[in-house]
Amino acid sequence: MIYFPLQAALCLSLLFRSADVSFPTGKAIELSFEYLEACETGAKECQPVLINRKKGEQVTLALPAMNRASVGLWDAENYQRLQLRKFPYKAVEQQGSGNDTKALVFDLSKREDGIYYLWLTSCGVGGTYEVRLKTEVQLWILASRSC
Repeated sequence: MIYFPLQAALCLSLLFRSADVSFPTGKAIELSFEYLEACETGAKECQPVLINRKKGEQVTLALPAMNRASVGLWDAENYQRLQLRKFPYKAVEQQGSGNDTKALVFDLSKREDGIYYLWLTSCGVGGTYEVRLKTEVQLWILASRSC
């Protein structure tokens, strides 16, 4: 089952369906090539990818299949250090593809809430894309009975 939250669907044309991508159960967010390209060219305002999840929910983020792609997932602290060239800095996850044009999938299930950045370079498109990950807080209302 693939679930697309309304907020993510509103971020330009964020949905991208690909037959060669399989996801585990849970929430899957698929970024379209059109969204990535619009952000790169400035054709439209590049909205952050908003991902709301429930506690313990499995969440994956997929990018479309691209030739010779390299993608780094950076947390906000390391990304800031990278921008300032203050060592040490390191991506929390790095993926890539060769000529095999495979979709790149990031499992965000165990990542902490916060702002992340996808730094993408490929033959077709490139740039930095902001991803905001947030776990929904469940409130329990305690009813009290008065005499």
